[in-house]
Amino acid sequence: MQEILVNQELIWLLTVIYDLGMALLLFRFFGKYGLYTAVILGIMLANLQGGKISELELFGYTFTASMGAILYSGIYFATDILNERYGKKEADRAVMLGFFANVAVMITLILSIQFKPSSLVGSAAEVHNSIVTLAGYSPAFVIGSLTAYLISQRFDVWFFHTIKSYTGESKLWLRNNLSTI
Repeated sequence: MQEILVNQELIWLLTVIYDLGMALLLFRFFGKYGLYTAVILGIMLANLQGGKISELELFGYTFTASMGAILYSGIYFATDILNERYGKKEADRAVMLGFFANVAVMITLILSIQFKPSSLVGSAAEVHNSIVTLAGYSPAFVIGSLTAYLISQRFDVWFFHTIKSYTGESKLWLRNNLSTI
């Protein structure tokens, strides 16, 4: 596939805008269920592309980053909106839905690679090998990723709620930024 965009920083910025924009659109059309969807899609896609490593140059420094990390912005954004609008319980629910959906996807992918590809369909082996690559992360990587997701998201939800108990309805910007840092 030919690369259309070559500026890595521009692609990064467009991906973040796309990710946050999708979370907003899902919220606009489906309310809290749209935000649940944003969290589930975000964590599944982040883990599927977590092994893709790229280099970005920002402010004269080169950063090596997993492309899965870009999608975490939408996950934090969605759980912060859930926490603000619907409360801590709904934000926690989204985190757990994302966790269990990701576990289900990984188990399904691992099971699917146990089937031998058809010798009758020319592309079957190529598709099989692609799925093996996606699902073939070491168990330590998968467990580490899921553990980091669960801990960071649960902390974000708790800290956002704790800050809100002190600030009330004002200072949303403070809750959002401090809980995500």
